[in-house]
Amino acid sequence: MSRLSTDEQVPYLVYWFLQYHEDPAHETPYNGREGGYLYIHGGPYNAQDALFGEFGESISEDALEAAVDEIQVDGTYDWAPTSAHPDRIDEGRDEDEPDPISDLESELAAARFAVANGEAPQFGTDPELANRRRMLSSFDQLAMMLPPAPKDRVRGGIGDNNPPADERFTDEELAEVRLAADEIRGQLREDVPDVEHVTKSTSVITRVLRTVVRRCGVALEDIVSGFSKEFGGTLGKAVGYGVVGHFTGILEAVISALSNVGPWLATLF
Repeated sequence: MSRLSTDEQVPYLVYWFLQYHEDPAHETPYNGREGGYLYIHGGPYNAQDALFGEFGESISEDALEAAVDEIQVDGTYDWAPTSAHPDRIDEGRDEDEPDPISDLESELAAARFAVANGEAPQFGTDPELANRRRMLSSFDQLAMMLPPAPKDRVRGGIGDNNPPADERFTDEELAEVRLAADEIRGQLREDVPDVEHVTKSTSVITRVLRTVVRRCGVALEDIVSGFSKEFGGTLGKAVGYGVVGHFTGILEAVISALSNVGPWLATLF
């Protein structure tokens, strides 16, 4: 990323920060009597400390300060950790326990920074095209499982072909997954997909998946034992094992779609 201009570096810095930090209003409990948030998952975190601590030796101070200003533009100065933050990834988990979602998030970050550092993705090879078709098919299947946006819903009871909602997801989470999946599908149909857009949209879905899995009380080790120890190659083919009872409908389709992202990225670099 050091090869980019200051203006080009700022969006990546902001994106990196927001991958690991969020407004405490999202999930952090609030103590009205004490007049403040209870940072039960760690924090509060400061944008300047986080960015300078991570990038201070490789990125110019001007770019870092500009990113801090953009992050704090809405007046939020104290941040809570997202489910992807290192302080939260290990919650309730043994050190040696696999975390397939974190593995995928690492692959997304690696691909994003490879592009940022000027590495050109290799599109059009036989492995890339094969994995892209497989990935697109899985996201098309996910799109078919998702209920349509409110403006697109069919009304009328009999003849209503809308797929049912999945009670594991809130309406807002389904909307996030729908928009992200549509972005990914659109990019995969291009001759030259935008890797940055694909990885950002995939990160939205992984964030939603973490939230849903945690809320449902399904441990990440159950995902691993039930589907595959690798979140890349065979996860989508392992339906019917282990915890399949936990993963039906939209949740199963989300996991299956995400399982094809890593193999595609691996063919690009």
